[in-house]
Amino acid sequence: MFSLSYPQSAPTYEEAALAEQSYLDWERSEYEGVVQYVWRRRNISLAAVARSVIDEQLTRAEQAVIKKYWFEGKNCAQIAGEQGINRSNVTRSLNRAMEKLERYLKYVVMYQQSQKKIRVLPLAVNQALTAAAVAEQKGETAGRRVCRLRQGECLSLSQLAFGTGIRKDRLEKIEEDKAELSAGELIRLAKFFNVSADELLFGEKKN
Repeated sequence: MFSLSYPQSAPTYEEAALAEQSYLDWERSEYEGVVQYVWRRRNISLAAVARSVIDEQLTRAEQAVIKKYWFEGKNCAQIAGEQGINRSNVTRSLNRAMEKLERYLKYVVMYQQSQKKIRVLPLAVNQALTAAAVAEQKGETAGRRVCRLRQGECLSLSQLAFGTGIRKDRLEKIEEDKAELSAGELIRLAKFFNVSADELLFGEKKN
């Protein structure tokens, strides 16, 4: 009788992280429908691919401009002033970088949206860069770290409120640093995002 055999070696870090993420998504599944889940995961995946394209396919000059423009929220004039170059050079670098990103992400978007022709490619790339920028932010306070984690998972305040049992208006105040986390809220948020309490409170990530 034919039987399948599986390797006995330990899973890689990437495999373990993927399995853990799948389990977390299953736990969270009660607060969102299938369609919402699929689109949320698409945005997260596209953001991860966008970060890889930036790191591996763009020149150093293009990387610098993209990161300052998208991740730091600076305009071309500000970037030109910081780098001591002409504004038109910054604009050209930014345009080249965006063209490369669209070229590399085109087929990912086509696959995700099951389309032969891309009509929303610029919008999809912009959304991916926005999500990637959120993931790069450190967050100086517990509230900003909660906000970063939520946006990194492409979740609305309503979804996070449903998933954690914390009121939406309360979460909004926490993210805006208008209210401090209680012990119960800290535990629920740490469990929901699968991070330690120290990481939420102090930004200390533990392996």
